[in-house]
Amino acid sequence: MYSSLKQLFVLLFILLSGRNAFAQQQEGAPLTMHQIKIAPLRIIDFVNPGLEITYENHYAGNWATEVGGAFMHGFYSLGQREGYKGLRASAEQKCFFRELRDPEKYYSGFLSFETAYRNVSYYAPGAPSYEPFRDDYKVVKQTCAFNIKWGIQSVSNHFVFDFSVGIGLKYKSVQWATTGYNNGYKEMGYFAEPGEYWLPNIPLNVKLGYVF
Repeated sequence: MYSSLKQLFVLLFILLSGRNAFAQQQEGAPLTMHQIKIAPLRIIDFVNPGLEITYENHYAGNWATEVGGAFMHGFYSLGQREGYKGLRASAEQKCFFRELRDPEKYYSGFLSFETAYRNVSYYAPGAPSYEPFRDDYKVVKQTCAFNIKWGIQSVSNHFVFDFSVGIGLKYKSVQWATTGYNNGYKEMGYFAEPGEYWLPNIPLNVKLGYVF
């Protein structure tokens, strides 16, 4: 997992370095735009719910860098998962198909490369037990995703709508930390037992925000 984190930080460095390079090549860019956005689908996600906020900066005509963070939390019942919590961090480099000329209103498609890291934990019930204490166990999951996305973005009256979908690859590490009696059989579904996995990833994002 440490090697995956190292790769993530390297990619973040490349993204930020590329941002400075493009800005230097096009110092006369006509538009600089800042966006603060939230991801409403993250709140109602039944698998990985949370509260996510991102900041996006446009520069050099048709380039933008977006960074975000999320507080992962089970706002409602998640079935057999209790105490769901964690953090998520992401960085995304966008290339728009057309230059952003009007700071008040535009509609534009873009391609982007995104890296994201998530670390969550929760408690799951074990097999039924006649012991006078609960047979629960803690699950810790870490994921690191690399995505290529296509999207559209529209701004009107300082409000922004951002939609994107893509495909990528996700590294997933699962660990169980036992508590209680914990002698029963546990079944958590596909790719949920302790181990490391490489899986396909299909990100879908809708974001709403304010432009300034």
